[in-house]
Amino acid sequence: MNDPARLDIRPADPDEILSALALLRSEFPRAADDYVAYLPPQVMVLVAMLDGSRPPVGVVFGRPSTSSGSERAGLLQFLVVDQAQRRTGVGEALVDAFCQKSRNCGSVKVQLHYGAVTFGSERGQQLTAFYVRCGFARAGSYMERRVDLL
Repeated sequence: MNDPARLDIRPADPDEILSALALLRSEFPRAADDYVAYLPPQVMVLVAMLDGSRPPVGVVFGRPSTSSGSERAGLLQFLVVDQAQRRTGVGEALVDAFCQKSRNCGSVKVQLHYGAVTFGSERGQQLTAFYVRCGFARAGSYMERRVDLL
């Protein structure tokens, strides 16, 4: 586990967006290209910097507040952690930071959709276990975490 004092999670500076997109592209090449083409202004990009390192060791893209039925919900769209930093707490810290930002924007929950990854695949099972550790529960074809009680 990384020492939390060494990890800085914050909104990406404009000059860090390209590095964040490169990290996204390393894991989701096709999705990243499509996503960049319409990167809406309401998307929040959080970066994880280790000891002030550049480029970021992790990144989360999402919308901290959208409409979901009668409730406001954050939408976690992409989470990527550098291969060398996986299983060190970076991913969990990014998810927690995004959930807190979503709560601060008036959301009562955060949702995520798997897209092409199915719950039944081995990768899907790994992702499901990770997000359950982060406080999410499966709800149909997506997962969600309540943030109104944080």
